Amino acid sequence: MSNSLTAAHLEALRTAPTAPDAETAAENLAKQVKQEGLQTLLDEKVLEQLHTFAANKKSGYERESAAVGLHALATHLKAGVGPLLLASLPVLLDLYSDKGDVVRLAATSAVRAILALFPPEATRVVLRELLGVVNGEGGGKWKTKTGALDTIRRWVEEKSKKAERAEYIAAELGIILPTVENAMHDTKSEVSNAAKKCATALCGTVPNPDLEKHIPALVQAMESPANVPATIKAMSNTTFVAEVTAPSLAVLVPLLSRALNDRSPETLRRASIVTTNIVKLVRDPAVAAQYLGPLSDAVHRVASGASFPEVRAFAKEAEGVLKAAGGDVKTNGAKENKVSDGLDDDVLVTIVAKMPEGYLRRPKFELPGQKVQLHPAQRKCLLFAAELGAELVRAGRVRAYDAEQAVWGRCVGAYIAGWVRADHEVNGTGSDAKAEGKGDGWEIAQAVRSHYWDLERAKNNQPLTDDSEELLSLFSLAYGALLLLSHTTLRLVRGRRYGICAGNGSGKSTLLRALRDGKAYPPGRENPDQIANATHRLGDVVRSYSRRLIYLVLNINCPEDKHGFQLWHRCVGLELTLWPFSIG
Repeated sequence: MSNSLTAAHLEALRTAPTAPDAETAAENLAKQVKQEGLQTLLDEKVLEQLHTFAANKKSGYERESAAVGLHALATHLKAGVGPLLLASLPVLLDLYSDKGDVVRLAATSAVRAILALFPPEATRVVLRELLGVVNGEGGGKWKTKTGALDTIRRWVEEKSKKAERAEYIAAELGIILPTVENAMHDTKSEVSNAAKKCATALCGTVPNPDLEKHIPALVQAMESPANVPATIKAMSNTTFVAEVTAPSLAVLVPLLSRALNDRSPETLRRASIVTTNIVKLVRDPAVAAQYLGPLSDAVHRVASGASFPEVRAFAKEAEGVLKAAGGDVKTNGAKENKVSDGLDDDVLVTIVAKMPEGYLRRPKFELPGQKVQLHPAQRKCLLFAAELGAELVRAGRVRAYDAEQAVWGRCVGAYIAGWVRADHEVNGTGSDAKAEGKGDGWEIAQAVRSHYWDLERAKNNQPLTDDSEELLSLFSLAYGALLLLSHTTLRLVRGRRYGICAGNGSGKSTLLRALRDGKAYPPGRENPDQIANATHRLGDVVRSYSRRLIYLVLNINCPEDKHGFQLWHRCVGLELTLWPFSIG
């Protein structure tokens, strides 16, 4: 009976004579899929038929109905259906080239509804689909490319989520910008203009205040090599003070590579100076090795072959700075293939283990090569959730804080929720109703998070040996009305050194003063003389940005030994001369 109902709704959608009729049929179809389960989208070939409607060149009604149907699925089935609808984005973007206004409007509405299903943490996956369209996959129509570029720009600039997405977009600039830059040279001016706007929005996510005023010039340099000398001249007059991270290098390295291949001695000189200034601020050797390889070769050519001694001198200085930063490390190819750590599969197995058997959909026939036998539709959704969950685990976001629970809820729980009981069954009714978003999907996601939090604590909390003397195992400190560190637990052992690094206002100085004054100990355990602490603040203030590094050191048995402090300095890139006092 259910099969005939799904087919009937699809047929009603296909033959709908007006937009209201199509919307009614689409809503009925979405409700039927919700009742039967998401596996219906594959078993009954719902998505396949909607894509067939979209490809029917003879009927504008069917093309409109396809977009209306996908929009209804996205709005009624919520985030749980998101991974299954990702493949529909290129189909809908292809409808941006349709001659009918109503078809284009319906496709635009459907694209926005689908993108709304994904959290900021899914930026990489979403942009991967959109970039494929920009690259010309699926025909390469200019209106389709323009629509994809505008969609990327809107994803970046959406006000309600701009701050949350900026970090994840910036991390992908090394992959995104080359594609967008190629689109700037498209023969269609509409595509080129859309690419410029997109590049401007993307560069605006770079977390480096020194580059903010140069963003328009950087985009112009991407657009035309003739603008490179002027951009380099402006940047050579800038004093760079903020740390240069991977997003900044993704923008700067292509520009510097072009400048270092220029014929003008003045441009070569300025490019060498900018390279020196930039690379000095690269703290992470892994980032240097990944991005600075092209600069190393170009700088070496200038240092050995430039006509003017002054240019060669600046290039040699830049070459030395590159070597010191680790930018001369040779990698096979532009980027090394990232070796999988198997965490994605491990998170998937954990998700399945935490789900009740009644929520799992098994395939009709055993699928070879799969550790966990799941229906293809469910596997796709849960694997999507597992990939996002694995990124959270790698980032250490597994603690029981409210913010961590919320991010696991939207990254993992939302995609599990599509495979659990209906909302009214999960949340209950009336006084028994659970808070919004706190259904079974949420609970399963928190169980997975707790599993990895337990593993992290087991790994990091090494047991004390019999001869270890525990000096502090309990700590509770409030500061005014802020209650800073009110639930913190410290565990300090004699003879070990500890470092503290945290943001402003988190209570680091309060903690150090409390230890110094003996206020952090539980009653009967006051031993302030047994803990030596030293504070070192590195104030690197750039406009409204600041960094503070503070170290708490427990060094009881060897107060004159400064070797441990020297190691700390090398880890954060400080010179030893910046530590002006002795420890003990």
